[in-house]
Amino acid sequence: MMYITELDINVLVALAAMFCALTALLSIRLARFRRRTIQLATANELLKEHFAALRKVVEHPTAPEKFKERLLIFSEVISDEKAFADLVHHVVQNDLNRDSEASGYSKGLAQLRAQDADLADSFASAVRSGVGAMMLRHPSIAEILEATMAKVYAAPRREGAVFAGAMRKNRADHRADAHLAVAHA
Repeated sequence: MMYITELDINVLVALAAMFCALTALLSIRLARFRRRTIQLATANELLKEHFAALRKVVEHPTAPEKFKERLLIFSEVISDEKAFADLVHHVVQNDLNRDSEASGYSKGLAQLRAQDADLADSFASAVRSGVGAMMLRHPSIAEILEATMAKVYAAPRREGAVFAGAMRKNRADHRADAHLAVAHA
């Protein structure tokens, strides 16, 4: 007849505790995986919306060339993780209510809205959906931007502030690239 010794019970208890810990860890990992899958699927949907709105503006025959060009630049800036992070830091650190370039874009968008509301809505949609998609693609940036963007988008038609930041980032990058090209020549 076989007896379970005290040592055998301790081993069984330790194995059961390890199994519980492993189960809990796997449950947490699975929840993170599910959350990330949802984020990426939503980012994909937003990117489709972004590119559809972008195409609508760029291919529109009466859309101002300046808006077309700058919207393409904006899309390029937000597509680069580092550039988007820099943009987010700029938006977070600056008072968006006193940003003259953002005001200029907001006024331009208001003028466009008066001429062609559908085109202006497409422009604003391209900006919003692009930013939303990038936030979901890069969660570390989203953590920084979450509260700030809530404030930006709580005020109607504040897309101009984010858009202006992307234009500044693009100009700064091009100046840096030009300096590097001169240095290497």
